[in-house]
Amino acid sequence: MSPRDRLAVAVALAALPVRVTLALTAALSPDEAYYAGAARLGIPIPDHPPAVVLAARCAWAMPDALPLELRMRAAPLVLGTIVSLLLVEISRRNHGSPAAQRWTAILGSWLLLPLAGGFLATPDVMVFLATLVLIDQESKTRAGAAGEVAVFAATFLGMLTKVIMAPVALAVALTSRRSLLHRLLPIAAILASLPWTSESLGFQLRHAFTASPVAPVGPIPALAAAIGAQVLLWTPTVPFLAAK
Repeated sequence: MSPRDRLAVAVALAALPVRVTLALTAALSPDEAYYAGAARLGIPIPDHPPAVVLAARCAWAMPDALPLELRMRAAPLVLGTIVSLLLVEISRRNHGSPAAQRWTAILGSWLLLPLAGGFLATPDVMVFLATLVLIDQESKTRAGAAGEVAVFAATFLGMLTKVIMAPVALAVALTSRRSLLHRLLPIAAILASLPWTSESLGFQLRHAFTASPVAPVGPIPALAAAIGAQVLLWTPTVPFLAAK
C-alpha cells in the first residue's frame, strides 16, 4: 500500500469551493426543480426511488435564509467531496504512486461531468459513492463484518436513489472473488430494496424497452447510451480501478 499523497488530497478538496460557488450561482436545472416541487407538494415521483424526494424534503427543512439552490445542493456537495477523497484513497490502496493519486484526484474532481456531479442535486452522486464503496471493499484483502455491512448498505441505499445501481451491484457480485456470502450480499440488498424501488424499476424498464416516440432509438442503443453516460460521469478512473 502506497503512502497517502497530500497534494492529491488537496487537489480533491480544492474542488469544493468551486462547487459551492457553482451551486450558489447556477439556477436549478429542470430535474432539480422537478425534485424540489415534488418534495414541496409532498408527492412521490414514479420515475425515481423515494430517496430522491426525501433528500429534496431535507432541503426544504433547512433555514429559509439560505438560498434554495444551496439547500437543494447541500447533500451533493458533501457526498461529492467524499467521493473525490475516496477515489484517491482507493487509488492509494491499489498501490497508486503519488503521481497516480494526483491524476485520480484531477480526473475524479475536475473534469466537467464529475465537477457538475459534485454539486447538482441528482441521484448520480449517491450511486457513484455506493459504487466506490463496493470497489473499495473488493480492493481490501479481507472485508470483515464491517465491510459486509458496508456492501449491503451501499447497494441498498444506492438502489433507493437510482435503480441503475442494480446492474452495477450485479456486476460486482458476478466478478467478486470473495466468499459466496459476500457475493450474495449485493443481490440480497437489491431484493430488499424492491418494496420501495419496484415502481421506479418498472418505469425505467418500460421506458428503455418499449418503443415510443420519445425513445425511437430502440432498447439496446438506449441502454448503451445510459451506461456510457454513467461511465463518463464516473470518469475513466472508476472502470480502471474496478478492473484492477
